[in-house]
Amino acid sequence: MVVTFLTAYVTFLIVIVTFLTVYVTFLIVIVTFLIAYVTFLIVIVTFLIAYVTFSIVIVTFLTAYVTLLIVIVTFLTAYVTLSIVIVTVSSFSNKISIFARQSFSWLTNTHIVVKPLKALLPEYSVIEAHVSNIIAIAFNLGDCCHPAIKRADLIALATEKRDLMPNSVEPWIYLAGIEALPIPVRPMSPQEAKLAFIKRFTELQSSRAIFKF
Repeated sequence: MVVTFLTAYVTFLIVIVTFLTVYVTFLIVIVTFLIAYVTFLIVIVTFLIAYVTFSIVIVTFLTAYVTLLIVIVTFLTAYVTLSIVIVTVSSFSNKISIFARQSFSWLTNTHIVVKPLKALLPEYSVIEAHVSNIIAIAFNLGDCCHPAIKRADLIALATEKRDLMPNSVEPWIYLAGIEALPIPVRPMSPQEAKLAFIKRFTELQSSRAIFKF
């Protein structure tokens, strides 16, 4: 009877120990699962942080790239604009130079209108004054309407009238009081007159005697 009781008691203890062992094993499995789950969450969070960091790096790179493109486009735009301005200024300067040379050629060839005819063409006198002003500005000649220049022009005109138009007997009222040069005029072709003018102009310019009255 006692042996049977002890056997049943020991069996009961074995069952209890087995149950506790199973229970502890179950708890260990649960804890292991939780640790694995937390580790998985940490891995996911680390991946998300790395992904966000990578995205920030990409956005920063793209921003820097776009900024560089904007700087390059701005520089190219400024360069093209500057080139256009330089070409425009150069072209304008060349046009002024060409116009001045053409105007000089026009004034030193056979297109000059004689003084009596100018008096009948007031519009021509306005155009001539405008062209003279442009030439003066282009070559930095100063005031082309200086009284001394006007008087020298009238003296030359009186000399031309005397030597080149001897048959003109009517009085020219704007030559009143103007005496012709004692030296007679030597007729020249337009080309000869142009070369002589340029030669004398160069001489006066080199000796700094231009327009000293």
